[in-house]
Order: sequence, then C-alpha cells, then structure tokens
Amino acid sequence: MAKMGAPSMLDDKPALLDKINDYIENHTDYDDLVPSAEGLSYHLNVSRKTIYNWSDSDEDILHTLDRLKTKQAKMLVSGGLSNSMNPTITKLMLSNHGYSEKIDNTSSDGSMSPKASNVVVTSSDVESIISKI
Repeated sequence: MAKMGAPSMLDDKPALLDKINDYIENHTDYDDLVPSAEGLSYHLNVSRKTIYNWSDSDEDILHTLDRLKTKQAKMLVSGGLSNSMNPTITKLMLSNHGYSEKIDNTSSDGSMSPKASNVVVTSSDVESIISKI
C-alpha cells in the first residue's frame, strides 16, 4: 500500500541528518550566532513542531538535536563568561538548559540562621489567656 500525502524529509533520513549537521556546524553561515531549533526550522523550511515530532519518533534525530542543544549551551556559557554575548539574553536562554540563578541567604557564621523554638502551650495556659479577655 502506498503512502498517502506529501513526501516527508524524514523519508530520506540520511539527507535530513546531513542538513541538520550542516546547520549545527555552520550556523553562522545562516546568520545565527548560536544554533537553535528556530534557526534549524527556518533553515529546513519546516515548523519547530515538525522538528520536535521527528525527534519524538526517531532516535537518530533526537540525538542530533540534543547535540544542537549541547552546542548552544556551550556557546552561551562561553559567551556569557567572556561577556561577548548580551548577559540578559544569555541568562534567559540558559534557563532553557536548566541553569538558574541561586542566591545564598545564609550568613557565614550562622548568626542569621533561624533558631528553632520549643514553646509548649498547655490547656491551662489557654484557659488563663481566655479568662483575661
């Protein structure tokens, strides 16, 4: 039985993987400072959803897209550390890779740490308070 509908780029997976790898390695030739799913979808002339659907159904494409994301994260970290990329955009994009800003609110000597209190209120204490009201 013949397939219905328009042919998919996934029908020629080796050629598709070559195009994805070309984009990952040469993303600057396509005017992208860092490789991205958006840039890849533009380069391939397909939607991002299509790319993610391909990765859901094909392990080779999943691993290749993971390589794209890994290269993106590496470039963002390097660009952020060297101050060659906009810090706000870098921080925003790195949040998609699991990075987050954490602030340590503890003091070095522990003096600002909350102390546990062991207050015990008995029923006679409650009765005494109520009688005063």
